[in-house]
Amino acid sequence: MSDNSNFWKAFGAKTVPEEKKIKSDRNIITLRFSKIRYETKGEFQFAVDKREFRQWSLEDAGFAGAYEKYAEFGDKKYSPVIELKNKSKGYGLDNIMWVCQSDKNRKNGKAVKVINSDKKELIFLSARKAELKFKLPRGVLSRALRTEGKYKRLKISFV
Repeated sequence: MSDNSNFWKAFGAKTVPEEKKIKSDRNIITLRFSKIRYETKGEFQFAVDKREFRQWSLEDAGFAGAYEKYAEFGDKKYSPVIELKNKSKGYGLDNIMWVCQSDKNRKNGKAVKVINSDKKELIFLSARKAELKFKLPRGVLSRALRTEGKYKRLKISFV
């Protein structure tokens, strides 16, 4: 047992808070490569081998920026992900780019802005994250987004 866990146990904690584990840049590249290979078994083929993809990723400024943000904050919402430049072309090194997850969510219209009863403006990566924060039933804010943009005393809109 580490000194850190003994510290928490001394204060009666049943579980020890875990430190956030940051994946290595090569691990993230491998995971994203595997995901692309899995997703492109249908109409679009990803005709790039793993080494070429890894080399391209490590030289790409977008990956470096996204990984730096992820390593700094240690949160998976900043994790580097692949985004298509043109969705009709499919996956190819000339048509993909690295971005962080929060930027992709914001661009794809998933990030939401909630104004509470105190007129405080909060931004969440998804309606579900806002529902969890305010302890609301699943789906109420998504429905509110599709209709009038209000739920009780909350105003909600896409960012």
